[in-house]
Amino acid sequence: MANVPADLRYTKEHEWAKLEGDRARVGITAFAQEQLGDVVFVELPKKPEVVNADPYGKGWMIVVKLASTKEWDTLLSAADYEKLIAGAGH
Repeated sequence: MANVPADLRYTKEHEWAKLEGDRARVGITAFAQEQLGDVVFVELPKKPEVVNADPYGKGWMIVVKLASTKEWDTLLSAADYEKLIAGAGH
């Protein structure tokens, strides 16, 4: 099974988020990266292979300012995300 860090939150679309004060750092999960294969083009100030090599570290995509933490509470926990990807036949 894909690596699913417990300190992050997840979406059903396979993004992860890490709360940092009133901002959230966002990237794609290891599961998404495995399903997509090698990321070869990312229009971000980083090399695309970083997303493949370190999706939960240096491979993050964006940082967004949260208007409200209510949205944070709707994201999946690591355990719930693991159930989601287990149901995907992974």
